[in-house]
Amino acid sequence: MSKNIEEKRAELVDPLDAEAAISDFISVLRNRGMSTSDLALELGWSRNKVDKFFYGVDTPKKSEFVQVAEVLEVTLDFSE
Repeated sequence: MSKNIEEKRAELVDPLDAEAAISDFISVLRNRGMSTSDLALELGWSRNKVDKFFYGVDTPKKSEFVQVAEVLEVTLDFSE
């Protein structure tokens, strides 16, 4: 397989794992009294990108999950 395909495959997240992680992230935000706007500022993302991450149709990339987890100080456990 080409390197490009392998890189794209490495960025895929199982939809069920994604849903669980997003639910955890939303809980952390609520517990800390943070809004998605606050998270957008912390990440350097637009508010629209944060909304698409949480509520969009497409599953976000693994690298995006890692970024959010780092800002929220949450450990990810995606099964391979």
